[in-house]
Amino acid sequence: MITWNDFQEKGNNQILPNYKRNSNEPLFIAKTGGSTGKPKNVMLSDKCFNIQAHQHLNLPINYSMGDRWVRMWPLFSASMAVPASHLPLCYGMTQIIEPAFDVDKIDELILNYRPNHLIVISHCIDSLLQSEKLKGVDLSYIKTLGIGGESITAEYEEKIEQFMIEHNITPNMTYGYGMTENASGATSRFSAETSTVGGVGIPLVNTIIKIIDHDTEEELKYGEQGEICVLSSNHMLEYYNEPEKSKDVLRTHADGRVWLHSGDLGYMDENGQLFVKGRTKRMIMLFDGHKVYPLDLEELLETIPEISRAVVVTEKDPLHPSGVTPCAFVTLNSEISTEELRKKVDCIINENCEDFVKINSIYIKDELPKTAIGKVDIKMLEQMAKENSSKT
Repeated sequence: MITWNDFQEKGNNQILPNYKRNSNEPLFIAKTGGSTGKPKNVMLSDKCFNIQAHQHLNLPINYSMGDRWVRMWPLFSASMAVPASHLPLCYGMTQIIEPAFDVDKIDELILNYRPNHLIVISHCIDSLLQSEKLKGVDLSYIKTLGIGGESITAEYEEKIEQFMIEHNITPNMTYGYGMTENASGATSRFSAETSTVGGVGIPLVNTIIKIIDHDTEEELKYGEQGEICVLSSNHMLEYYNEPEKSKDVLRTHADGRVWLHSGDLGYMDENGQLFVKGRTKRMIMLFDGHKVYPLDLEELLETIPEISRAVVVTEKDPLHPSGVTPCAFVTLNSEISTEELRKKVDCIINENCEDFVKINSIYIKDELPKTAIGKVDIKMLEQMAKENSSKT
């Protein structure tokens, strides 16, 4: 153990040694989020770090030497190690490291440090939207507000953009798509042309995205939904001590190239923008073989004015013992009776979905459980639904 002050003191008056390294050697082991299963240890090389920094610094984003970039999380995730730490230092920015970050005090952090750039997760956004200290405050010094970690719905995105407009922040989120296995980034939204609501932007420099049929690996057409695969030079080396899982994710296709299988569902439009629709593992297979996609239902539920956040998972089907059915965990932003909420949910599902789609149970929570890096803990929600099913 070492104190933060002692750690900083050890860096004073040190001469940086000149290391000679192979850029493909292991440099860093990052943890995956663990929101849908056990976290894995992802081995990244020097090359992964430098290519990812190169990709972002070649975007038309308003980066300038001397800008203040605040890093709020410890270095166990790729998003904190690469774009939030390595990138700003490569560009000569001032990096502000907050060693003991409290999500609920992000408003104080912004007012104290006046950062030009920061990367946040949805929990941070919730705190910003509810902050009394930021009401009427001009935050125009914030050049980029990066949002990562998990998918956000179109309704939630509109709330974020309204917050940015009210506080004089240029209303263009640097929102994108990526994964730890790709050193955090594969696509980005960086302009009005690449920022369609619900989309996650276009591929980064020297990155190719394709959508495939999960079972046949056949490439699909524009607008067709399938598994997202990524081809780039900053793929991970492997999962630490998990060779079989590594082979399952990094696969050589018929074109002879190694593609990273994301395990995410999505599609691309004819403008090359990517739209993510959830995890393949989160796809819900009903007793009769019909498929239901949680993100689609979450987007619908969040159009109900009283619902702030909605997460759809599975629980035991009460009518078909061998099957599962969707249920929803929601947080509210205004009071509504359980009976009235049930009516609104049934109404919006019936109006927008096929007849086989139903929300079996609705669980109202003050707060949704989070993983260590602040993502909604899907695994815990599924366990909570399972325990509730066993009681009824």
